[in-house]
Amino acid sequence: MRLRRFLAAHTLGSIAFAGITLWVGSVAQSRWPWLKDWIADVYGPWALRIGLGLVVLLAILFALGRRLEQRQDEAQPSSTSAPSHGPSSSEPATD
Repeated sequence: MRLRRFLAAHTLGSIAFAGITLWVGSVAQSRWPWLKDWIADVYGPWALRIGLGLVVLLAILFALGRRLEQRQDEAQPSSTSAPSHGPSSSEPATD
């Protein structure tokens, strides 16, 4: 019953959100007729450029992060021997 209630609420919420968004869009278009042309001429191309730029930036940062990680791994000596610190404090003290 909980799953049905969740699905019904989720579906009704999405339909309401879509309806409100379409209503706001139609009101905005009737109030500001230049808005449609502005979105098509200005926002669309810039959104594409910014999105592609962000994808390229993400790829560069990912590559630099991997290179930095490899340098850190090479700089740290890998020791498989016993730890170099003294005995642990959990051992009983001998008097």
